[in-house]
Amino acid sequence: MDFEQVRAILPQQNPFIMVDKVLEIQPNESITCLKNVTGNETVFQGHFPERAIFPGVLITEALAQSSILLFYQQKNDQTLYLLSSTKMRFKHPVVPGDQLILRVNAKKVSRIGAIVEAEACVQEKVVAKGELSFSTQNHAEEE
Repeated sequence: MDFEQVRAILPQQNPFIMVDKVLEIQPNESITCLKNVTGNETVFQGHFPERAIFPGVLITEALAQSSILLFYQQKNDQTLYLLSSTKMRFKHPVVPGDQLILRVNAKKVSRIGAIVEAEACVQEKVVAKGELSFSTQNHAEEE
């Protein structure tokens, strides 16, 4: 899946899309995505001006968006909402020029949500990992 396909699926809009490309997907089981971290991202104006470090919360968001893409076909009439991240650990800083490889594996999936194991790597080094929990909301219920 290229960026245009990713952008068409995700409910987030620019500049908050944190997935550039889907590299591999096994629907409802696992997904591997790519996020290029560039020096011109607005977040680096404040985090931190003297040494740019990509925020952990945005790494978590990238993993959550990867999860949305993973379950898109199964839950195409619903939107996944991140409820919580548990045991999310950040092991190494991510800086401009890094490529984040985002890996998500389904742990538990039900009609009302999902739990996934997620990790982000830079050059095969794990920089963040944890578990994310999601709830679903049916678009028909919103109308």
